[in-house]
Amino acid sequence: MIQVIDNFLSEPQKCADYISELLGSASNNFAVNLAWDHRLHGKGGATFVPPPILIHHLDEADPEYHEELKNDINLKLAKEGFDDLEVNSMIYHVMLNNAWIDWHNDGNRPAAITIYLNGEWGLDKGGELLYNTNNEVGRVTPSFNKAVLFRKVEHRTTPVFGNHLRKSLQVWLKEKG
Repeated sequence: MIQVIDNFLSEPQKCADYISELLGSASNNFAVNLAWDHRLHGKGGATFVPPPILIHHLDEADPEYHEELKNDINLKLAKEGFDDLEVNSMIYHVMLNNAWIDWHNDGNRPAAITIYLNGEWGLDKGGELLYNTNNEVGRVTPSFNKAVLFRKVEHRTTPVFGNHLRKSLQVWLKEKG
């Protein structure tokens, strides 16, 4: 199951500003995707180095902001009819030139949300989400504050083109209780 929800966060600019400030800070604490399963990049072998995806674990860096954002997302989930789910963890993704993620279904996680934090974005920049439901491939082009909720759906991200940063908030969900 997949659902696209526009205007997801109540204060999306706060998230966009937060990640922009991190990117401009000498003391940012981004990790990279080098330790990810290489199958997420469509290549095998220990010598393959994927194009970088910057990763910021929000809950570790700013507990107060994390709790505020978590509450906002949980309220939106309930409003959209997903009251059986709640936030488990959140990370910011910043995909750089040529970065992509290959087909996957998020493993044992019951659901996930990707929330886009870019302003203007078009097909010429890549970084689109492709998803497969019932052997039909759908497409979502990133746009500011658009959320895509997944429940066990194969999906991937196409390569980002040029000198653009594809910014998103990745939210892993868990079942309540």
